[in-house]
Amino acid sequence: MIAPVDVVVTWVDDRDAAWRALRDEHLARSAADPSDVASSDRFRDWDLLRFWFRGIAAHCPWVGTVHLVTQSPPPDWLDTTHPRVRIVRHEDFIPREYLPTFNSRTIELNLHRIEGLADRFVSFNDDMFVLRPIDQTHFFRGDLPVGFAVMNALSLGDNVSHAMLNDVHLLNARFAKRKVIRTSPRRWFTPRYGRGVLQNLALAPWPKFTGFLSHHLPLPMRRATMARVWDEAGTQLERTCRSTFRSFTDVNVFLFAWWALCENAFAPANPRRYGTFIQLDDASIAHACAVIAGARTPIVCLNDGPLDFEPARARLAAAFAALLPAPCEFERHQETS
Repeated sequence: MIAPVDVVVTWVDDRDAAWRALRDEHLARSAADPSDVASSDRFRDWDLLRFWFRGIAAHCPWVGTVHLVTQSPPPDWLDTTHPRVRIVRHEDFIPREYLPTFNSRTIELNLHRIEGLADRFVSFNDDMFVLRPIDQTHFFRGDLPVGFAVMNALSLGDNVSHAMLNDVHLLNARFAKRKVIRTSPRRWFTPRYGRGVLQNLALAPWPKFTGFLSHHLPLPMRRATMARVWDEAGTQLERTCRSTFRSFTDVNVFLFAWWALCENAFAPANPRRYGTFIQLDDASIAHACAVIAGARTPIVCLNDGPLDFEPARARLAAAFAALLPAPCEFERHQETS
């Protein structure tokens, strides 16, 4: 019998007054930058979660259990009694000493602790949508998660790039780059990477890793790998988890995916065929709607940004409704839209 693949999706409803009050209370006595951790495009809900569930139901029939990780009340339309849906609250899996948290990295670094979660799972944010049928081999080849061993040269910048550099620092402390590549060169110089092979050739002479291709798209993960990283780098991960809000000293979830690269415990895949990232702004909404309505990519990530929110939300909802018009098994029977 083939072991199941679960999916995890993290979601917050910023309209939840209790959640907002608790966040603001902790922010008031924190050194965190409010413009980063409490900006309108950091937490706001686009009311598109039903289309996330419809995409999974329509295009990923191989999924075992859907774990909705949230501190907000689940939406009224979601059938929380469905046997393949689990509502997972932070206190259900995150150690008590890290709570409350408003740091998405703390949530993602602890996903392996979710009780009953399959060893193989795919981690989604709520802005990542499946637009057309995909097989589980899109994420896993046997027990191996797909990966993109394309080296990159990261630079200092915003909070996100600092976290990725912190990841790379940890990896270089644990792995010898040249030994990693010599152990399995075909994983690092496969034609599947396209121009990425040229990047690998250009960066190969550097004695240490300088970074990897990063993509804000679903991550195939293994609980066993996450537990091993915690065993070997728990001090650094715990430091992140004790940050109630995002910090420049954090590591992030890419650490687990890149750790698998350095262990050569991954199946090489073509990053161009994996999915599409769209940074939302007023100029990109028309393009995003066309991508959705035409299902031009297997998976799309719609990353929030500064824009005229309500008209943009309405246009995206209309595009999703055209692609996925019918309620799915995860919705309550009375829902008709």
